[in-house]
Amino acid sequence: MVQTDEERKAYQNEYQSRPEVKAKRKARQSTPEYKAYQKEYQSTPEVKAKRKARESRPEFKAKRKERQSTPEVKAKRKERESRPELKAKRKARESRPEVKAKRKEYHSRPEVKAKAKARQSTPEYKARDKAYHKEYQSRPEVKAKAKEIRDRPENKARDKAYRKEYNSRPEVKAKRKDA
Repeated sequence: MVQTDEERKAYQNEYQSRPEVKAKRKARQSTPEYKAYQKEYQSTPEVKAKRKARESRPEFKAKRKERQSTPEVKAKRKERESRPELKAKRKARESRPEVKAKRKEYHSRPEVKAKAKARQSTPEYKARDKAYHKEYQSRPEVKAKAKEIRDRPENKARDKAYRKEYNSRPEVKAKRKDA
């Protein structure tokens, strides 16, 4: 008897989902030899091109976006990103000069600037940003830091000079007389 493609695929899915097969696969994939081979294989130009082509398809992007928005995946990501060793690793990577240069180069592109400007001019963004800043300014440590900065002698002198200059403006004086 000859199997159809659907039958073969169904059998393979069933076989791959067996616990003993999963355990065997996990054990093999955790060996250093396997990891080294995969790293080398995944970095070949042909594989990179294939992956890029597959990941740039709209259906792939939609499926990824759908999966990333599930509560389980969000919780897993949040838990993973809050690990101290991962935070340290990310901080070390982001402080490297070549990474900083690459980020600066990316953000200075005209199309990226235009996209950011468009996003920042939406009402949703403005509302979220305003809410965040309101919450941020109400934090005790932020209030204490602002007070400390305000109370510095050089800042007090600068503020006093600015207020004197501002209050001597004709339009400000006119406003005061009307009120």
